[in-house]
Amino acid sequence: MGKCAFILCVLAGALICAACDSATPTVQQSTQSTNSSPLTPTTLHVLIPPNALDPNLYDMFTRETQIQIVEQPYRSDAELHEQLAQADLLITTERNISALREQLAPLNAANIPNFQYVEARLKHLAFDADNRVSVPLVWGTVGLLFRTDLAKADASWAVLWNAQRAAKVALLDDPRLGIGTGLKWLGFSLNSTSQLELMRARDLMLKQHGTIRIDSAAWSDALLTGEVGIAQARSDDAAFAQSASANLRYVIPREGAPLWMMCIAVPNNSAHQALAEALANFLLRADIVAQVSTYTYSLPSVPDAYHKMDANLANLYRSGYIPDDETFKRSEFVTDVGTAHAEYDRLWSELKNRRWSMLYELRIYHATPGKLSALHNRFETITLKFWQQYGIRPVGFWTTVIGESNNDLYYLLAWESLAERERTWTAFATDPEWIKARGETEKDGSLTTQITNLILTPTRYSAMQ
Repeated sequence: MGKCAFILCVLAGALICAACDSATPTVQQSTQSTNSSPLTPTTLHVLIPPNALDPNLYDMFTRETQIQIVEQPYRSDAELHEQLAQADLLITTERNISALREQLAPLNAANIPNFQYVEARLKHLAFDADNRVSVPLVWGTVGLLFRTDLAKADASWAVLWNAQRAAKVALLDDPRLGIGTGLKWLGFSLNSTSQLELMRARDLMLKQHGTIRIDSAAWSDALLTGEVGIAQARSDDAAFAQSASANLRYVIPREGAPLWMMCIAVPNNSAHQALAEALANFLLRADIVAQVSTYTYSLPSVPDAYHKMDANLANLYRSGYIPDDETFKRSEFVTDVGTAHAEYDRLWSELKNRRWSMLYELRIYHATPGKLSALHNRFETITLKFWQQYGIRPVGFWTTVIGESNNDLYYLLAWESLAERERTWTAFATDPEWIKARGETEKDGSLTTQITNLILTPTRYSAMQ
C-alpha cells in the first residue's frame, strides 16, 4: 500500500468515528485533536492571501496530524490563478469562489462535520448556493466608522447626504462600494446595472462632493487626527482601529451594507483532497475559528467561537459589528455586473476628479399642422425668458431640412444631474405665470400633437461632455 493510500485509510477511519460521535449536534464543539493517531508525514500546500491565518495554527495542525503545511501567499487575482494548480487548499473571497467555481472540487461533507456548526444564515448563499465547493471561515460588512466626539453615530447611509452634517466623510476608493452607498440609500441593489439608478446614486454624491474625500489608504489616519469624522470602512479594519480608540464606533446602516467573506475550498487538482478537507474541518473548530477571528478582526462563521475568544473582543463585535437578521437580509455581496462595470468606473472617475459629464435632454415637439411658426414664436418670446429665470440651459434648437417630417422642433437641454433636472423642470412647469402665458398661446388649440423626450449621457469618446 502506497503512502498516500495509507494516509487516506487512516484519515477515513478517523472521520467515520468523528461522524458517529457528532450524529447528535451539541451546543459546543469538541476541541479534541483532529486525529488522535499520528499519520505518516505528508505536505499540504495552502494558497492564501497574506495575513489571513495565524501561522501558529499550522503548527497546531501539524502536531495533531503530522501533516506539514506550506503556505503559498497570493497578492492579486493573477497570482492566485498562477498558483492554483499547485495548491491543495484555497482560502479566498466569495467573489473568487464564484469566479473559480469550475476549477474547485466538490466537497465531501462527511469529511467536514464541523460545517454543521456554521451559522445558518452564512450557508447556501448565492455565490455557492449548495456549499458544493466552499465553506465559510470568517466574514464581515462594509459600514460606517464614527469619531463620536466629532459626529453622532447614525445607523443609516443618510448621514452622508445630510446637508446639516458638519463632519467630513472619507469613502473607500472603490467604485462598487462608493456608488453602492447611494444605491442602498435609494433602495436599489448594490449590484444594479441600471444606468438611471447609477446616475441617481452619483447625483446624491454630487450634492456633498465638497465634504466627501475618497481615499482607501489614509482614512484611518484622517479619522484619528480629526480631519474627517466619518469613514466608510470594512468591519475588520474598523474593529482593529476601534480596539485601540475608545471614541470610535462602527455601525451597519439599516438600509443594508456590502458583505464580504473568506471561504475555504479545494482546487480540482489537489492531490490530497481528503487531507485538505481534514484541514478545512480543523479550521471550522470553534476554538480555531476564534483564533482566526482574533488574528484578522473578522467575524467568525461559527457562533460558538465568540465564547472561545477574548471577552473584550467578543463584546466589541457585539457592539455593532454583527448585523441583525433584517439588516442582513437587506445586505448584499458585491457580484459581477458585466458591462455595467465600465459605467461604475466612469461615474466614480468623475466624482474623484471633481469633473463630471453633463446630462443632455433631447426634446422633440411634433407641431400641430400649421402651428410650427407659432411654436417658434412662443419659445423665442416667452419660454426662453422663463428658462433664464430658472437657470435652464438650452444647448440649441433645430428643425428638419431633410427627413421624414419638417413639422418638428428638436432641442437639447444640459443638466448637471438628474436631481437638478427633476427639481428645476418641475419648478418651471408648475409656475403659475408660465402656465398662464402658455395658455394664452393655445386659445385656438394646442401647438403640439406630441412631445417626446430622451435623457442622454455622453460616451467616453464624445467631444461634447
